[in-house]
Amino acid sequence: MNKTRAILSLRIILLVIAVIGTNVWSEEIYAQRNAAQIRSILSNFKSWRYSNISCWQINGEELAAVTEVLVVPPVKPAGLVDFEKNNRSLISAIQESVDEQGCDPDPKEVESALKGKGRITAEVSAAINYYIKLAKSNCLTFKSAYMVTSRYIQGDTSLKVIGLVTSQSNQARASANLGKSVEVRLASELERIGAPKSSPSANLSDYLKTLVIQQNCSDVTAPVQGIGEDDWMPKKIGVTKLIADDDVQKYIRISEGQPQQDYYENELTLGFLDLLRFRHYEAKLDENGVPIVSGNDTVVVYNNFLPKYGVELKYGLDEINYPSLWSERMSANVLWESYKLGIILPTSGWSNLAKDVFNTDRRLTSAGFGVNGAFDFPMKIINQSGVFNFSASYVFGDPKRNPTPGRDANKDGQSYLPRIHMQGHYSFAVNIDETHFFRFKFGGTYYSMERWKDTTLKDIRGKDSIEVLSPYFDLANGHSVENVGGISGKIEYMTLSKTVPWGASAQFFDGSILGEIWLQVPISKEFAVRGDARLFRTVTRDPKDWERETLFIPSLQFVVNF
Repeated sequence: MNKTRAILSLRIILLVIAVIGTNVWSEEIYAQRNAAQIRSILSNFKSWRYSNISCWQINGEELAAVTEVLVVPPVKPAGLVDFEKNNRSLISAIQESVDEQGCDPDPKEVESALKGKGRITAEVSAAINYYIKLAKSNCLTFKSAYMVTSRYIQGDTSLKVIGLVTSQSNQARASANLGKSVEVRLASELERIGAPKSSPSANLSDYLKTLVIQQNCSDVTAPVQGIGEDDWMPKKIGVTKLIADDDVQKYIRISEGQPQQDYYENELTLGFLDLLRFRHYEAKLDENGVPIVSGNDTVVVYNNFLPKYGVELKYGLDEINYPSLWSERMSANVLWESYKLGIILPTSGWSNLAKDVFNTDRRLTSAGFGVNGAFDFPMKIINQSGVFNFSASYVFGDPKRNPTPGRDANKDGQSYLPRIHMQGHYSFAVNIDETHFFRFKFGGTYYSMERWKDTTLKDIRGKDSIEVLSPYFDLANGHSVENVGGISGKIEYMTLSKTVPWGASAQFFDGSILGEIWLQVPISKEFAVRGDARLFRTVTRDPKDWERETLFIPSLQFVVNF
């Protein structure tokens, strides 16, 4: 009976020991994992932003005291001083080899570097070991130190030290020091390290806690957590964001090159020779009738919204790469949000200035009235569809005579009229680093070019005369029409520089390129001066009869907001 009780008691004791041992082991594993997580968090100071902690910078005498405790330089062996005096070249070779290897020198590498300088004696080995220890000690030396504690309220003595973070960087901003390579010591480690000799504290953790209570360190919690410091998180370069398809106005601003922020409802653009435009904007209102302020703006920027209405008088047929006055195309348009509708005027206007001012031969002509339109809109049935752009025009009536010399001196007196054009592009836009905007267009373009020539008739006396009837007669078998169509694409760029914003674009169609570059100088919030230059160039083919191989048209514009 007694034997049975003894065996039972022994089993109970073994079971209790097993349970206690398991719990102790589990707590140790948990503590190790918890310490690893804390060390990982402290190593990445950006993780502190939303943590309920306080951060303190240790400076001056206190920093020197902590450094003295944590970084203990090696003791120079007895006799090494005299050995150094008598072997200066050998000591220099040892120091040079150690320095070249960085923070973890290899004694064998140092010995290899000393070949030819004599035998490796005990004194030489002692010198090598000393300078290796000194190099490692110097690598542990830090220039700045930050203590992380629980959230501190003045007078609270229950403050807990979480860890000490040291860095070899010593810049003015704490975020710059903590953002680089750092060394982390947790509270459990600090408790095993003695306090500085001048302190009565039991260990280094208690010493650091005393610094906070006695206010002998600087509170840097706010800047470290990104409060009051703009560059808490360094700006990333090349961050690209897709511009939403419902922000049609942003697409239009990229295409038209509108870098300025309009703080007034009206905008007037006066271009030298080829553009006159007025636009009126109205801000959208919220449910309380208050104008909407978007993005990072602090006041209403009216041209963040599509124009309510506007009118323009414009030269150019850029869709087929024929720019400005040289296109002989003048149109008067009405603007409404992202839509443009208008008429083509039955005149070439002052297109003769293309020859008189820019010394560019005129190759095209105009006819009667016409119609034209352009539209930008997203295809809402498709998610993130981008913005579609369509434009078209048609001219009625017979062309006006304009037999200017062509490549073959235009002996037949031919005049060329672009009768119809159509263009459809799918586009998407991106924003890079908040200041660089790109719009990419892909699609197709078509136009027809009519050829007309002078026809000489006989009068009743049988003599040649072109005075009797209008000189605009068809070629044999009707007037000749050349249809041109194909794939087209365009890249548009705009940068919102705070000083001088600029932009550029390039469109490819039918073997030719139309390039544009512009630069806008803001004189004030109400007034800006813009320089614009366009270059037409045939690339993969010879110029057609009505084209020039190269064409350059500059322009000057004045933009007024009121």
